[in-house]
Amino acid sequence: MPCQVAVAYVFRGPLPPWNDDWVKLLNDKYHIYVREVAGDVVDYQIVGHARGYNEISKAEIQRRFGSDVVSKTLEEVRNQWKQTHPK
Repeated sequence: MPCQVAVAYVFRGPLPPWNDDWVKLLNDKYHIYVREVAGDVVDYQIVGHARGYNEISKAEIQRRFGSDVVSKTLEEVRNQWKQTHPK
């Protein structure tokens, strides 16, 4: 089984409706595990920890995959969701 990179993200407020699809695609396609570390209420310690963790994770993800697959995957899933859920 490939080694997984955990990516910590601080979420503020409600998650977007495509969040579960994004998390699943990152895990299925790249073996990147998204760890939600906060919800509506965050403090400076949580934000600082997540930023530091993400900085290390981002470097490792870029080393393994050569590009910003996290943002690209988010954009891909968001666009798919919008096409299948028109207003």
